[in-house]
Amino acid sequence: MNRAEFIEKLSELIKYSLMYSKFAVEAKDFSKSKEMEQNAIDSTDKDFTHGIYFIIDGMPPSAIDEIYTNKIAFEKDPGMRQYKTVLKRALLGIQAREQPNFLYHVLVSYVDLSEDERKKLDQQFIRD
Repeated sequence: MNRAEFIEKLSELIKYSLMYSKFAVEAKDFSKSKEMEQNAIDSTDKDFTHGIYFIIDGMPPSAIDEIYTNKIAFEKDPGMRQYKTVLKRALLGIQAREQPNFLYHVLVSYVDLSEDERKKLDQQFIRD
């Protein structure tokens, strides 16, 4: 995966992560969150979609951590490995009902972004 593809996938991951984080913060019970379930099919990333269903189904964080740690371990492409690391953290943050703004900052902290890349992401996702 080249850098442009990585940044594009990261941007989409952040977009969906923040959306689900907002749903999670507002939901009293994940299994009854119709917004989460209906929007799970919108993501083009099957690993992310599976993770959202794991959350909705009540899978414990330790199981999600184990599954995605294994997926990361078998990934050969360094860019994809880094992406899946961010994805795992996003899912765990959603499950923990972390506030979207906090989750955004945690997710971008996993990536060595150039100043321009960070500015573009901040413009997309940071509230003024």
